[in-house]
Amino acid sequence: MVLSAVTMGRALRVKHQLKIRQPLPKIFLVTRDSEAKNVLNELSELNFGRT
Repeated sequence: MVLSAVTMGRALRVKHQLKIRQPLPKIFLVTRDSEAKNVLNELSELNFGRT
């Protein structure tokens, strides 16, 4: 799951010419997998700003 998110994020950064070190103001991750949803909910409790 993490590798897929990183790969898609990297592809979008290349497409929109955003540097890797430039922080994103927010990110939206969508999944139908209940286990992945649980992991994402746990991550939302960390201090990333907006998840």
